[in-house]
Amino acid sequence: MRFLYAYCDAAAAGFLWTISLMVAASDRWVDYERAYFALK
Repeated sequence: MRFLYAYCDAAAAGFLWTISLMVAASDRWVDYERAYFALK
C-alpha cells in the first residue's frame, strides 16, 4: 500500500512538473513573439 502512495506522489509530481514546464515554455514563446514583432 505504501508503494502505491509513493507511486501516486511521483505521478502527481511529474504531472505538476510537466505543467509548470509547459507554462514556462509558453511564457518564453510569448516573449519571443513580442521581440519578433518589435523588430518588425
